[in-house]
Amino acid sequence: ADVSGISIDIEKNIPKAEKTNSNGIAVVIGNRDYSGDVPNVDFALRDAEYMKEYLIKTLGYRKGNIIHIENATLSQIKTAVKKLSNIAKKNQSDVFVYYSGHGAPDVKTKKSYLVPVDCNPNYIQIGGYALADLYSTLNEIEAKSTTVVIDACFSGSSAAGMLISNVSPIYIEVDDEALRTNNYAVYTSATGQQISAWYPDKKHSLFTYYFLKALQGDGDSNNDNKLTRGEIQTYLTDNVEYRANTFNREQSPQMLTTDKNQVVVQY
Repeated sequence: ADVSGISIDIEKNIPKAEKTNSNGIAVVIGNRDYSGDVPNVDFALRDAEYMKEYLIKTLGYRKGNIIHIENATLSQIKTAVKKLSNIAKKNQSDVFVYYSGHGAPDVKTKKSYLVPVDCNPNYIQIGGYALADLYSTLNEIEAKSTTVVIDACFSGSSAAGMLISNVSPIYIEVDDEALRTNNYAVYTSATGQQISAWYPDKKHSLFTYYFLKALQGDGDSNNDNKLTRGEIQTYLTDNVEYRANTFNREQSPQMLTTDKNQVVVQY
């Protein structure tokens, strides 16, 4: 549905960065419109659009340093990650990767994959983009800092139905993938066999809505005008878990980081 005329709180009064992050490089992907029988991810494009807005306005990234793709194919995802690795400067760039769309497991290997819009999840090893490949590239960059935000679940199911034929999501538990750079934070929308929920009233996914709400300032729990990684984690856990419960769901966002006290935004 066209929601262009609807007023959403996180889409207004976006905080302004004190200075430009001239070396900041980002990849932002929103996958909504899937082919075949794969259900769409209704708010993925809107999620990605406003993540880009916050990167520019709140985190100070230059627009030209953000690789933004809507409805990315496998080739486009691979190309975006390669461009990122070519542009990013060792020990100088703050690297940021955001993905909203489907994730899926390889049932045999238990590895996690992002699902391009042209991918059949039953053949994810052929048509999907492995999280391990993304993390391997990010490790090689050796950036000043690396942030990965993934709004997808990897249980084989989704908010709109099953992605993989003839498999129950209760039997799928993917192996953890990990970054190994010196300074990183990885935020994921759900754990294990959970499903990432939507937040229809806000026209965003539940996780991305509260992630942006944290960046807007609500996550600054001690009101010191500084938002840390740990404060984002606490805010996501408290609000996503509570709101998911009101939808009769369980959803527990996760964060892995080298430093919970790292300041993300200074207001």
